[in-house]
Amino acid sequence: MPFDPVKLQKQLDAQVKKASSGAGVDVSKQLERQYGSGLIKQYVTPVTKDIEKTVYPFLEKEEPFYIKNYDPSDLQALINGLRQQWRILDSEAEKIARQMADRTNEFNREKFVKNINKAIGVDVTDILADSNIEGALNSSVQANVSLIKDMPQTQIDRIQSIVMQGVDGGHDFFSIKKQLRKVDGISKRRARLIARDQVSKLNGALNQIRQDDLGITHYIWRTSEDERVRETHQENNGKRFAWDSPPAETGHPGEDIQCRCTADPDLRGMRIIRP
Repeated sequence: MPFDPVKLQKQLDAQVKKASSGAGVDVSKQLERQYGSGLIKQYVTPVTKDIEKTVYPFLEKEEPFYIKNYDPSDLQALINGLRQQWRILDSEAEKIARQMADRTNEFNREKFVKNINKAIGVDVTDILADSNIEGALNSSVQANVSLIKDMPQTQIDRIQSIVMQGVDGGHDFFSIKKQLRKVDGISKRRARLIARDQVSKLNGALNQIRQDDLGITHYIWRTSEDERVRETHQENNGKRFAWDSPPAETGHPGEDIQCRCTADPDLRGMRIIRP
């Protein structure tokens, strides 16, 4: 049957009674883990292995010299070579970022439709225009491209700092290697942080766009209700906010770094037919 917005609006007016619906889409933890694991597999672990294959043997071989008086130019050249080797092309980073964005979008749309349908008893599948979705996806991809390209360079920066300080200080190979091994863990944690933050930001943006598509102008802030919730976010919990007027200290759910909060749509006044 053809879509009848007038009939649908009457159904909504008759059924939508609650201030909130429990229809907000939470972040997919599975997508966060998959993205983080992918970044580690492709850009953290291979860099670590290259460092172990090149820098470690060089340091071990040269140890008798740099613990006394050493010209580090050859060592610097070796690190510069690694840096050049791990310069990531925009197209390569964009492929990975686009995959994450598309999967997050698919998950969000499926859950959003399911949650709204359950809350109001009306199928909204054909109503969602998704007119601004591509812009949100492109913005997310570009932000992630920058972060992905920076990952190996940041890891190598840390390696360079540890190695040069160790050599300048006349430390032995064992002491330097002990410090270098910590970099791998730091880089893995950063990859997971990037994944959590970026998936959450995109999920929040998609929630806003899709709620706007349904004429939902306000939402109820919901936290994850655990010990990790920040005080400013806890203060927002249960409060009603307008999409066109974000909370000053936090922004909308998902906008603040590592925000795990959700925008639960306020269904009162939901307008499929706009004035």
